[in-house]
Amino acid sequence: MQKRESLLKKVDGASLSSAERKLGDEIIKLNKQLNEHLEQIQMEIKRDLASLEEKKKTGRKYENPYDGPTSEGIFFDKRGV
Repeated sequence: MQKRESLLKKVDGASLSSAERKLGDEIIKLNKQLNEHLEQIQMEIKRDLASLEEKKKTGRKYENPYDGPTSEGIFFDKRGV
């Protein structure tokens, strides 16, 4: 991606023929669509990771319900006294 961006910056628009300009415009259009699609995929991945972390947290609560503070504010003695 970085290599592609550096090459795009090096292109001089004055020395291009009309066919090359047309092709360049099409490439720019496709590049914008590609970037939008990649951003959408990135957001989906972030959402999936957040969902997975929430599931892990919920699973830990079921495995050990007395670990950590309780919602009632009471203390459970783990020694079983």
